[in-house]
Amino acid sequence: MFIQRLLICTAITVPAAAFALSDNTLQFQGEVTNQTCQVTINGNKTMPIVLLPTTPISKLTAANMTAGRTEFSMEVSGCTVATTALDIKTVFIATTPNAAGRMSNTGDATGVSLQIVDPVNAYRVVNLAGQGETGVQVAVGATSATRKYAVEYVADAVAGAGSVAGSVQYAISYK
Repeated sequence: MFIQRLLICTAITVPAAAFALSDNTLQFQGEVTNQTCQVTINGNKTMPIVLLPTTPISKLTAANMTAGRTEFSMEVSGCTVATTALDIKTVFIATTPNAAGRMSNTGDATGVSLQIVDPVNAYRVVNLAGQGETGVQVAVGATSATRKYAVEYVADAVAGAGSVAGSVQYAISYK
């Protein structure tokens, strides 16, 4: 009986010790501001999807080749009337980033990932690690504005045929 209790106690305490040694920090971030706006992507408030064109693998035959660039709009509306130009930063975080900082493909195509680029700034690659990017600018007297971005396929190696999917979390920052 004593050995059974010892084994049960050991079985209960070992997992707890394993959890105590793991990296289990949960971080929270937010912002308190006197300005709030509603955000939509291509007019969608919830679960927006940007559809990229079907692209032949012949356009993705070497690392860093891009194809299928597709623009999308980030709109803010319902903002408090701006008394000065309001620069709102956009923050993107790749849900599953790869080593290059792009969105990993969660589909079944091989050798391809996705990246967001900024058409306003010569299609510069947008940071997907949570740093604020130049975003929407609400003009003096306005309560809404729109900003274009684009997403594109990027070859990580020679691309293999299949589905491509990726996602980012996004937020806007008023500072």
